[in-house]
Amino acid sequence: MHDRPTASELLGAVQAFLEEEIVPATTGRRQFLARVAANCVGMVDREFAAEQEHVERAWTGLDALCGAVAEPQDRRRRAAAVTERLTELCERIRAGDFDEGSKGYESLLAFARGRVRDKLELSNPRLLEADRAREIR
Repeated sequence: MHDRPTASELLGAVQAFLEEEIVPATTGRRQFLARVAANCVGMVDREFAAEQEHVERAWTGLDALCGAVAEPQDRRRRAAAVTERLTELCERIRAGDFDEGSKGYESLLAFARGRVRDKLELSNPRLLEADRAREIR
């Protein structure tokens, strides 16, 4: 961990530079690519900020669906273990363990909705905001 600027501040500066300086000064394909780059920088920043919460939520959901296992304490190992457990869950889904009407079907749907929500928080938070606004109406 370093002092200032933080990783988030650095990413924010790069994103602002792309959005405020590069995008308006370009056209066509270069402008499109600058927008893509700015969006990628924003996604990385949001992932850094939300990673621990998302991994914890995934771990808890996987424990409920597949059975509890010891959680690695190291951040990288924990993220890799979530990926392994998701692969295991996919195999169980393919095997029919969570078919409609089964005991864990509703829990699986809730878990999948949560994972999609977590992914949208990173990739397109505006879509979630629009969805929330529709729910309020």
